[in-house]
Amino acid sequence: GDIKIFKRIGDKTVTVYSVDTNIKHDIRTGSSKYVINNYEILGSSLERILADKCLATLSYKRFRRIKDFYDIFIILNSDLNFDVSEVLELMVLSTSKEEVKELLEVLPFSDEIMKQSEHAWKKFSLTRFSGAEIDKPNFRNMYDVVTTLYDSLLIKIGD
Repeated sequence: GDIKIFKRIGDKTVTVYSVDTNIKHDIRTGSSKYVINNYEILGSSLERILADKCLATLSYKRFRRIKDFYDIFIILNSDLNFDVSEVLELMVLSTSKEEVKELLEVLPFSDEIMKQSEHAWKKFSLTRFSGAEIDKPNFRNMYDVVTTLYDSLLIKIGD
């Protein structure tokens, strides 16, 4: 399940924040305990989030999951710490070592994939809670940052 916070904008209700939750604390599922206003909940660890987003951005569905590139970019540009080995382990648990290796070995993406991804990125809009639009980074620059994580995963899977 998950916890969601909604905001009413005119006659529309939009999700402004959500946290995936899990009833079991299990390192194999990538769950973590969070305390918010003295309430404890279990949710996805940063490693689980990155594992899922890496799988999405490396898969054939990448054009429908273009925001995941941005999410990875934001995490990599933050002060958050995560364990790359655990990200890889969770990716492998979700699929298989062979599949993760295949996904990582398509890098760098072909020119056609880059064109399609840039097109999807241009059509995508980011807004603040207030509704104001957020300036997006250049897709190629964002991709270069995200690739640093992919490169680390590829090195780790070869070990």
